[in-house]
Amino acid sequence: MRKTLYDYATESGLATPMASAKAKEYAVSQGVSPQKALIDTAAVTEDALLKLLGSIYRYKTVSSLKNVKIDKDLLSRFDTETLIRLKMLPLRCEKMFTVAIANPNNTLAVEDYIREITGDRNIKIEYILISENVFARYINAGRQNTVAISYDLDSIEDVTADSTVYDINDRDNSVIISVVNKIFTEAVRMKASDIHIEPFAQKTRVRFRIDGILQVVSQMPKKAHNQLVGRIKTMANMDVNNTRLPQGGRIRLKLNSTEIDMRVSTLPAVHGEKITIRLLDQNSMDFNIGMMSFSSQIEKKFMNVIEKPSGIVLVTGPTGSGKSSSLYAVISHLNDTERCIVTLEQPVEYRLEGIVQVQIDESGGLTFDNVLREVLRQDPDTILIGEIRDEQTARTAVQASNTGHQVFSTLHTNSAASSVMRLIEMGIEPFLVSTTLNAVVNQRLVRRICPECKYEYEMQPDSPYAKLFGQGKKVKLYRGKGCDECNGTGYKGRIAVQELLVVDDDIRKALAENATTQEIENIAIRGGMRTLTQDGISKALSGFTTLDEIHRIIHFDNL
Repeated sequence: MRKTLYDYATESGLATPMASAKAKEYAVSQGVSPQKALIDTAAVTEDALLKLLGSIYRYKTVSSLKNVKIDKDLLSRFDTETLIRLKMLPLRCEKMFTVAIANPNNTLAVEDYIREITGDRNIKIEYILISENVFARYINAGRQNTVAISYDLDSIEDVTADSTVYDINDRDNSVIISVVNKIFTEAVRMKASDIHIEPFAQKTRVRFRIDGILQVVSQMPKKAHNQLVGRIKTMANMDVNNTRLPQGGRIRLKLNSTEIDMRVSTLPAVHGEKITIRLLDQNSMDFNIGMMSFSSQIEKKFMNVIEKPSGIVLVTGPTGSGKSSSLYAVISHLNDTERCIVTLEQPVEYRLEGIVQVQIDESGGLTFDNVLREVLRQDPDTILIGEIRDEQTARTAVQASNTGHQVFSTLHTNSAASSVMRLIEMGIEPFLVSTTLNAVVNQRLVRRICPECKYEYEMQPDSPYAKLFGQGKKVKLYRGKGCDECNGTGYKGRIAVQELLVVDDDIRKALAENATTQEIENIAIRGGMRTLTQDGISKALSGFTTLDEIHRIIHFDNL
């Protein structure tokens, strides 16, 4: 009698007989494959099942397509519905044709289809085995995230980069207006944070950054690129004829009742100007302390810190880690008619009622330092400095806190403890840092599990993450199956993971004794600070995100 996948899973020790029987019943009732049933019922992990299939069929396996080279032009030659039916994904055709498959029993049909499309009856084929979930996520993401630009782009004539006339009333340009409007509309609908329009030798690629991940949404003929760029530069009040220097501009857009601010940046590249657009939805953000995603214990500590009438609080992390949003949440919480709040930003991202916001203009002489000096004469209670970039700004911020003001700002550092030392490296004396700095929040943004398709499973003993909890310990975790709500990714939205370092007497004493970054961190941990890694693991155990996502952003050591 031929062995089934359930038999292999049981004999290999990956699944118990009861778990395999449960998965088999699930497959029959739900009409799904044995692979999907074993994973959905948490009988085995996706990675373990993939390795088992690889050993059975003797195929190379990959657990993610993230770092796999995929020839999109080759892929476009194949019918999507047939790819779904055969569970195959053409990757590239070099010395041999490489194809990823999720059903190793379909290889004869896959070979016939590849030979039909390529016209080569003797083509050599290399198979790479992927899981059904990886295949489904890739296909669903491609279907959901493709912008349906169905305009007659063939009517566009090629325009050189040196064109001195840009007439948006021309027939060709009216097509481009529709294309640009469609890109903007889809970006807002899909809640993209950024739009990337990138020129290459034969085409222009459009990508959206959604929940921190760039996704290809459209590709169009290269001949449309210059007019596409021209339309956007016109809307952003840029110099259309200047194609040799980077430019920056802004677009205010209203879609139905939604008001969107767009920050536009151009960059001259080999094949034309690259455009990046940051989208800021003025209506979608409800800034509050809750959006900072603190645990209840850490939130209580943080609230005590920000209620202090003077001192500096820093929010740190790399670009794109949500620092500005966290600062907006803090000052929105503090905002009332009895308090004067002034912000210094470059640029002002969101307009907040009841708060005086100043936009820094370095080229015009309006720098953080000289504006901050003037602000101190404006009788403020609370000052937000977009970023402390140099010693002079840092020193003026220290002076402001020493004279009874609350100061909130950001730094680009990798940990809370290194932020303390960064101020000293800027030239601020350790005793001034110890007496003015109240706390540092260091944070990252990770993708949140989609609530519509989230399910619980038990981590398998052979998981690489098992060593985080101790061998043999049973651990309940969560992940998303992938659905229409999350474009097949299993994630929707983002959540912050943080560490909060509160400067106490022990840290002040250590600073006076010229402690190192590691010594400061050790003292903070002994005092109750939960590190980024610890907070990330806690949020994975609570079902907010996955260990894969925490590892992607923070990177666990020694795995």
